[in-house]
Amino acid sequence: MKKVLFILLLPLLLFFACDLNSDSGSDDEDSSDTETTLTTTPDAEAADDGKATGIYKGVIADEDTSGTFMIDIDNVAQGRADGDVYNATLYLEVEGTTLTSTGTATEQADGSFLVDITITIIGIVFEFDLDISSTGTVNDVTVLADGTPIVAVADKEESDALLEAWEGTFAGDESGVWNFIIEETDIEGVYSGTPGTGSFYGSISSSSVNLVIESSYSGTGTISGYSITGAWNVYGESGTWSGTRTR
Repeated sequence: MKKVLFILLLPLLLFFACDLNSDSGSDDEDSSDTETTLTTTPDAEAADDGKATGIYKGVIADEDTSGTFMIDIDNVAQGRADGDVYNATLYLEVEGTTLTSTGTATEQADGSFLVDITITIIGIVFEFDLDISSTGTVNDVTVLADGTPIVAVADKEESDALLEAWEGTFAGDESGVWNFIIEETDIEGVYSGTPGTGSFYGSISSSSVNLVIESSYSGTGTISGYSITGAWNVYGESGTWSGTRTR
């Protein structure tokens, strides 16, 4: 009799076990271990061109932390009321871990947006604050990691120009993280490492890269597909740098 009862109860036990297993996943539905897909066309939509809404991409760099991000501000018709709040979704990838979080984009009297998003990833609390003009110019980007400022750069992607995010390192007399964004022939980036933090910008002509580092020093490089290698020279010190497209 006991054997018969066990056989009858077995399907029920299996059902509840499966049901419990389906509910035992992570509460963070935004977590993902998949790599960011490298698109060959812009994520931005034409309806957002020249406006504060739309797609923004950038990179962050700390001495021991590297990451890329994308922020998507809701596409809503212009002419909204001063002070209105709209969703701004952050897609952040740090050290191979990708998470998303939704924050706010608050419209100001002049049509500009103040974006505020907080996210916890790899045990670090990141706070993103962006000041964006009514036409989509990033006036300022501030990123805090556990309350400490880290360097970052971001720009808006338009529907006719792909904006890429690259991550890399530099070595030589100094070493650290060397990250940047590329839009067509323009490159802009930040670095963090043994010399502290800094920024650079430059241009790409065919496969050649020319950089201006810290306003008056130089760097060069060669781009091939999704890879760049080059050399840097700052304050009498020198070395090499490299980067790979990751967003």
